[in-house]
Amino acid sequence: MSEAYLGRVINGLAKPIDARLIESPAPGIISRPSSIAQVVTTFQERGAMEYTIVVTETANSPATLQYLAPCTRVALAEYFMYRKQHTLIIYDDPSKQAKFEFISNK
Repeated sequence: MSEAYLGRVINGLAKPIDARLIESPAPGIISRPSSIAQVVTTFQERGAMEYTIVVTETANSPATLQYLAPCTRVALAEYFMYRKQHTLIIYDDPSKQAKFEFISNK
Protein backbone atom coordinates (compact mmCIF):
# COMPACT_ATOMS: atom_id res chain seq x y z
CA MET A 1 0.00 0.00 0.00
CA SER A 2 1.24 3.47 -0.78
CA GLU A 3 0.33 6.97 -1.78
CA ALA A 4 0.35 5.73 -5.39
CA TYR A 5 -3.31 4.75 -4.90
CA LEU A 6 -4.38 8.35 -4.24
CA GLY A 7 -6.58 9.64 -7.03
CA ARG A 8 -7.26 6.16 -8.36
CA VAL A 9 -10.28 3.90 -8.68
CA ILE A 10 -9.36 0.32 -7.80
CA ASN A 11 -11.11 -3.01 -7.41
CA GLY A 12 -11.13 -5.40 -4.46
CA LEU A 13 -7.74 -6.77 -5.46
CA ALA A 14 -6.28 -3.21 -5.43
CA LYS A 15 -5.90 -3.24 -9.23
CA PRO A 16 -6.52 0.14 -10.92
CA ILE A 17 -9.72 0.23 -12.94
CA ASP A 18 -10.09 3.99 -13.34
CA ALA A 19 -9.29 3.80 -17.03
CA ARG A 20 -12.45 1.75 -17.53
CA LEU A 21 -15.21 3.04 -15.29
CA ILE A 22 -17.71 0.44 -16.43
CA GLU A 23 -21.06 0.56 -14.75
CA SER A 24 -23.59 -2.20 -14.52
CA PRO A 25 -26.93 -1.66 -12.85
CA ALA A 26 -27.18 -3.24 -9.42
CA PRO A 27 -30.45 -4.99 -8.68
CA GLY A 28 -32.49 -3.36 -5.96
CA ILE A 29 -35.72 -1.75 -4.94
CA ILE A 30 -34.46 1.83 -4.72
CA SER A 31 -33.06 3.43 -7.84
CA ARG A 32 -29.75 5.17 -7.18
CA PRO A 33 -29.18 8.44 -9.11
CA SER A 34 -25.40 8.45 -8.64
CA SER A 35 -23.00 5.96 -10.45
CA ILE A 36 -19.30 5.44 -9.63
CA ALA A 37 -18.35 7.39 -12.75
CA GLN A 38 -20.54 10.31 -11.64
CA VAL A 39 -19.06 10.29 -8.14
CA VAL A 40 -15.50 10.23 -9.50
CA THR A 41 -16.31 13.06 -11.91
CA THR A 42 -17.71 15.14 -9.04
CA PHE A 43 -14.59 14.44 -6.95
CA GLN A 44 -12.38 15.46 -9.90
CA GLU A 45 -14.34 18.66 -10.53
CA ARG A 46 -13.95 19.66 -6.89
CA GLY A 47 -10.30 18.67 -6.58
CA ALA A 48 -10.97 15.83 -4.16
CA MET A 49 -9.60 12.92 -6.22
CA GLU A 50 -6.01 13.96 -5.46
CA TYR A 51 -6.53 12.68 -1.89
CA THR A 52 -9.22 10.06 -2.53
CA ILE A 53 -9.12 6.35 -3.34
CA VAL A 54 -12.28 4.73 -4.70
CA VAL A 55 -12.51 0.96 -4.17
CA THR A 56 -15.40 -0.60 -6.06
CA GLU A 57 -16.83 -3.86 -7.26
CA THR A 58 -19.95 -4.07 -9.39
CA ALA A 59 -23.01 -6.18 -8.71
CA ASN A 60 -21.82 -8.46 -11.51
CA SER A 61 -18.43 -9.05 -9.87
CA PRO A 62 -17.79 -12.50 -8.42
CA ALA A 63 -18.77 -12.86 -4.76
CA THR A 64 -15.13 -13.29 -3.76
CA LEU A 65 -14.24 -9.85 -5.14
CA GLN A 66 -17.30 -8.28 -3.51
CA TYR A 67 -16.12 -9.89 -0.27
CA LEU A 68 -12.55 -8.55 -0.65
CA ALA A 69 -13.46 -4.94 -1.52
CA PRO A 70 -14.29 -3.91 2.10
CA CYS A 71 -11.05 -5.54 3.29
CA THR A 72 -9.10 -3.58 0.69
CA ARG A 73 -10.80 -0.36 1.83
CA VAL A 74 -9.82 -1.00 5.43
CA ALA A 75 -6.24 -1.97 4.54
CA LEU A 76 -5.79 1.25 2.58
CA ALA A 77 -7.33 3.34 5.36
CA GLU A 78 -5.06 1.70 7.94
CA TYR A 79 -2.01 2.52 5.82
CA PHE A 80 -2.79 6.23 6.08
CA MET A 81 -4.10 6.05 9.65
CA TYR A 82 -0.84 4.57 10.94
CA ARG A 83 0.97 7.44 9.24
CA LYS A 84 -1.11 9.88 11.32
CA GLN A 85 -3.21 10.98 8.32
CA HIS A 86 -6.97 11.39 8.25
CA THR A 87 -9.06 8.57 6.82
CA LEU A 88 -12.73 8.13 6.00
CA ILE A 89 -14.35 5.01 4.60
CA ILE A 90 -17.76 5.31 2.96
CA TYR A 91 -19.68 2.12 2.20
CA ASP A 92 -22.25 2.31 -0.57
CA ASP A 93 -24.29 -0.65 0.68
CA PRO A 94 -23.51 -1.73 4.27
CA SER A 95 -26.06 -4.55 4.07
CA LYS A 96 -23.77 -6.35 1.61
CA GLN A 97 -20.84 -5.96 4.01
CA ALA A 98 -22.92 -7.29 6.90
CA LYS A 99 -23.98 -10.26 4.77
CA PHE A 100 -20.37 -11.11 3.98
CA GLU A 101 -19.21 -10.56 7.55
CA PHE A 102 -21.88 -12.93 8.76
CA ILE A 103 -20.92 -15.57 6.22
CA SER A 104 -17.20 -15.24 6.96
CA ASN A 105 -17.75 -15.57 10.72
CA LYS A 106 -19.51 -18.91 10.51
